[in-house]
Amino acid sequence: VVATAIGTGLRRSELCGLRWSDLDLDAGTIAVNRAAANVGRKVIVKSTKTKNSRRADHLAPFVITILNEHKREQLARYEAMLGPFEARKRQREGYVFSWHGGEVWDPNELSRSFTRFIRRNKLPHYRFHDLRHGYASLAFAAGVPLAVVSRSLGHASIGITADIYTHLLADQKREKAAALDAFLAPSILAATGTEKRA
Repeated sequence: VVATAIGTGLRRSELCGLRWSDLDLDAGTIAVNRAAANVGRKVIVKSTKTKNSRRADHLAPFVITILNEHKREQLARYEAMLGPFEARKRQREGYVFSWHGGEVWDPNELSRSFTRFIRRNKLPHYRFHDLRHGYASLAFAAGVPLAVVSRSLGHASIGITADIYTHLLADQKREKAAALDAFLAPSILAATGTEKRA
């Protein structure tokens, strides 16, 4: 689930509500239509909060590889419990990330499991939600346009994305200035007879 989170930018509630029917691993696509939520002591799955949260996207090949392997492992667990026919049926109709029996995963328990993993392995302190920020940071660093990152995150507007990731945009602006200087400075300075000062 961690690799899928950092490779898609999905919220923890969206990951818990994701069904295999929302994925086309051959085409490499994902549809985000629902989210799991804690209501009292129950976990329910409902439509995403906003129209922008409902979205379709393409998956990076490494995410497809990981999901295919996860699907095989999950099917093997189900077969051990239910037999081949029932196992395929449960998986086909079920959640991508679930409790061992196939029930919807509690988003709060997902966060707690992640925290335990971090502590057990003595890793720097991160929240599960930080994986979503990691996705955005890596996408920016890879040169993905802001508008595309915004749509992938399911933000209501590109302005929200720009506000949240102002520090990353500042880095991109500095890189843009340096790239322009390297590309244009020699010709422009030569044409204007200006010397570049250190």
